[in-house]
Amino acid sequence: MDHFKVKTELCWNNKCVTKNLLVDTGSTLPMISRDTAEKLKLPILIKGYEFDMMTGKLKVDIAAAEVKIEDRRFAMLVGIIDNLKEEVIGVRALELLGYAIDPINKKLIKTEFFPPRI
Repeated sequence: MDHFKVKTELCWNNKCVTKNLLVDTGSTLPMISRDTAEKLKLPILIKGYEFDMMTGKLKVDIAAAEVKIEDRRFAMLVGIIDNLKEEVIGVRALELLGYAIDPINKKLIKTEFFPPRI
């Protein structure tokens, strides 16, 4: 599958940054750089969480952020990685926002979106 990026807004506490995140079907959480997290002053919920990767373990800080694509937004966990070369949005995050991936046309497709109710 060829790669593509999607314009994504990341927010916390009324402060937002817009990024072009790489759509990564192998990732669950959005993974952002420490620099982006610091700009938003994201609250670190878990420090040094270890993900098992094919190449070994990867330590990631976990924070909360609001993620928005087009007219859909949702609060979710994001991974923060030092010296990250490419920020990504994972498939689970896209599902939470009600999107499917069209790898042929390199775009997202809106599906039904059911935000949680309280």
